[in-house]
Amino acid sequence: MAPPVVLLKNGTLEIFNPRWAAKSGQETPVHCRTALVGAACLALSVYTPNNTLRFAFLCVAAAGIFCPQPVLWSLPSKFLTGASAAAGLAAINSVGNLGGFIAQNVVPWIRDATGSTIAPMLFLAACLAAGGLMTFFVQAAIRRRHPEVAVAA
Repeated sequence: MAPPVVLLKNGTLEIFNPRWAAKSGQETPVHCRTALVGAACLALSVYTPNNTLRFAFLCVAAAGIFCPQPVLWSLPSKFLTGASAAAGLAAINSVGNLGGFIAQNVVPWIRDATGSTIAPMLFLAACLAAGGLMTFFVQAAIRRRHPEVAVAA
């Protein structure tokens, strides 16, 4: 039997959610919703005493981390063209690489500074929530500045 994270990641959320977002034009809400659900599940996983429930929260959190990625990569081409779209994709890639560097250095530092394994998980949950909310606010700002651009609401 496959672990639940594989079923979640390769099953319903990973395949149908981004596909549905693209078909319905709801990229921004899908990105924000899945990122916030992932952040909530990361936070809940550290406060749940039941290991089975903790594992289930971590599985849903993993899906919440990976589901927004295909949607995020499609957003710059909604309002940028040509070299600007390439620069938007490069910015996403650069921030992602920077995030990987920061996370692998900050998480152990937080653990060592606090002596707790809860604080690093809450930091990661906060980063995921911030990413989802930033996408929402950036898209709202783009819609205000360029109402003719049909960026997903």
